[in-house]
Amino acid sequence: ANGEQALAQWSPGRFDLVLTDVSMPIINGYQLAEALRQRDQTVPIIGVTANALREEGERCAAVGMNAWMVKPLNLAPLRAHLEKHCKVALPEATAAPIQLSPKMRELFVTTLRQDIHTTLTALDSADANRVAQQLHSMAGALGAVQVEAMATAFVELECRLHGMAVTRALDLEVRQHLARLKDLLDTLE
Repeated sequence: ANGEQALAQWSPGRFDLVLTDVSMPIINGYQLAEALRQRDQTVPIIGVTANALREEGERCAAVGMNAWMVKPLNLAPLRAHLEKHCKVALPEATAAPIQLSPKMRELFVTTLRQDIHTTLTALDSADANRVAQQLHSMAGALGAVQVEAMATAFVELECRLHGMAVTRALDLEVRQHLARLKDLLDTLE
């Protein structure tokens, strides 16, 4: 119910991850994160907030949180954070060819090529939220045809961009993933 109760239940190794509301009574999520960092430097901490401003993400990072998410929570980014921060070993995706009818294959390729173009344009203008939206859309399409590894990578990038700035490193990483997607689309044509 509050940060004081969470802190009382804490013991190293008992939890894989801490998912905390930042606006709790008695001890808020920022104070909880600071207290946990004094006891455990490695446990992943994710803050949950209604504030979508970049400054909120900076405040979460400043107290030792590994990530932050905006309410209402979207399950795909939450899953990506859990997989990343809990070091979950996912089975490798098989390289089975995408099974689509010729008409659906053409629509899939055309749509994703347009998405790549739109994403690159958003990257060029450093529009992090637009890039995140495009990555979300592409991840959904990739997941629908069971290209799970690529879909998961796109969701993780979306999480890292949502409400944040496009850094040089993120820009490069997104472009590398888009190049892999383009290679996949080339093999489908």
